[in-house]
Amino acid sequence: MKMVKTTVQYDAQGNVDREWKRLVPEASDMEAFVEGLCEDVRGKGFAPPRKSKHGSNEDELFEVNVYDPHIGMYADAEETLDSNYDTDIACSRVLNTVDALCARAGKPKKGLLIFGGDVLHGDSFSNSTPQSGHVLDIDTRYNRVVKFAKDTCREVIRRVAAVCEELEVLVIPGNHSTVSEVWLAMILDAYYESCPNVTVRTDSSPHKVVVWGNNLIAAAHGDKIPAAKWAGIIATKFAKEWGQTTFRYCHLGHFHSRKVVAPIVAEEHGGIQIEYLPAVTASDAWHSSSGFVGAQKGATAFIYRKGGGMIARLFEPV
Repeated sequence: MKMVKTTVQYDAQGNVDREWKRLVPEASDMEAFVEGLCEDVRGKGFAPPRKSKHGSNEDELFEVNVYDPHIGMYADAEETLDSNYDTDIACSRVLNTVDALCARAGKPKKGLLIFGGDVLHGDSFSNSTPQSGHVLDIDTRYNRVVKFAKDTCREVIRRVAAVCEELEVLVIPGNHSTVSEVWLAMILDAYYESCPNVTVRTDSSPHKVVVWGNNLIAAAHGDKIPAAKWAGIIATKFAKEWGQTTFRYCHLGHFHSRKVVAPIVAEEHGGIQIEYLPAVTASDAWHSSSGFVGAQKGATAFIYRKGGGMIARLFEPV
């Protein structure tokens, strides 16, 4: 442990009356801890690909988005006038919507699964947001929340892998569970290390892109950065990928509702479509009291053709 802050209270005579020390784990110790978890599961994962090898759409990519499930969040319908929500409901909603989307996938060559941030509602036993410290309505049994999140992510991977020949998985850090999504990506990567049809990305950037033929698909959580700035950010950070594609899409979350921003032209380059995707999450007490209500709950998927851009948009409501 490393002491990052100390508060000292003195008596009238100047003597130390009491002292509070704030300790955090050393980064090297946290890294070693996560690496130990990875070693426990390394190579044990297996996600069977689509059984039929006939009739595959070789030029199609199927993208499934799991944005903002907030596993561990608690909501009472009588208080929010929305619906009840807890750990079990969250996981059921994720799996049910993913199943429905996969049933309409056809036979794509490749799958892209995006866990778009805030997989967990909280990041620790403190039951508060890591950056602002806001107190959360949360299932206080953090160990149980972690287990459900891990099992649900693993099951989602298995189900999406079953409809395509190969699957790429992105885990995007959110603002509620930033640290948890770092270790979640590392552990899923270790778990599926020996599974040839599943690749879990562990690159540290919170902004990620995938190129499929003439398509650039960018993903991020969607907080902190205004919509109008994303075109410039993607074009700058991923200049090579931007230059080799014509159809460009950026998918974000965070707001728990769908918003579409018209294609934004970045200098002389082509446009990029910025879209905020809905979530399966019910409204909690804070969102309800603040008036953020009425958004359609559900999950979204897209199908792309290598040379022709997005050809289908799928939505499964809760």
